[in-house]
Amino acid sequence: MFEPLPSHVHFASGQCVLWRYQPSTQARDDVPLQILVLSPSFALAAALREAPWIAQKAQITAMGGSLWHGTNGTGPPLAEWSVKADVASSLEVYPHVSRLCPLDVAGTAQIDGAEFQELLNCQGQVPVVKALLEMYWAWLPRCPWRSPLDGPKGPADHARSSVIYDLAAATMLPVYSSEFMELREVNLTIDSQGFTHPDGRGGWPMVAGVSWRRQMEWEKTVVQLLCSLAAIQLHLRFGCEYFKWVGFF
Repeated sequence: MFEPLPSHVHFASGQCVLWRYQPSTQARDDVPLQILVLSPSFALAAALREAPWIAQKAQITAMGGSLWHGTNGTGPPLAEWSVKADVASSLEVYPHVSRLCPLDVAGTAQIDGAEFQELLNCQGQVPVVKALLEMYWAWLPRCPWRSPLDGPKGPADHARSSVIYDLAAATMLPVYSSEFMELREVNLTIDSQGFTHPDGRGGWPMVAGVSWRRQMEWEKTVVQLLCSLAAIQLHLRFGCEYFKWVGFF
């Protein structure tokens, strides 16, 4: 039996976005709000219609699109799912995106070798890593899509991750180093089929990750961060000063 969630239950996704972010915007006017979009944009589009001020207050980073390359960073660009699943909402949200992580980089993000072994080794001390790996083992034989299972480093298995699109996008947030990826300014447009074009006339200006510059260092940084969560949780018990430092890590 699941315990009741210690939170509100929302039945309108746009309202959920507003409930989550409105208190943050009222706290500090000089601190930008960061929104990370990892799915089709229906909920955020609904929130923007109700509260257009979000677009002025927030910096929006999105995992979506395919600019020069498609699956696994190879082949021609394709209509990526997060965009094509709801083109109308994408057309409302993507004009406000400041950073984009397309398949060109997200489609090649995997963890294997010594870094994946480090995750296996630290799961006994880090409940978050243990939970992630348990979900991974449960999901792996049930995944119906070949592209995340057949990554550029090889097939996903007990020694290698699947393609981790969303984690690549998360590390494009401003709190992380921008040196992992080659970034380029593009003028994005979206057509009626959900294809994203990087140099469209009248496009929306944004910064996009176009290739990896230091992918091995990215893998090591991500794993170190995950496996350090146990130490972070331990230090948080002794006060909030350590947490302030961790926030800038």
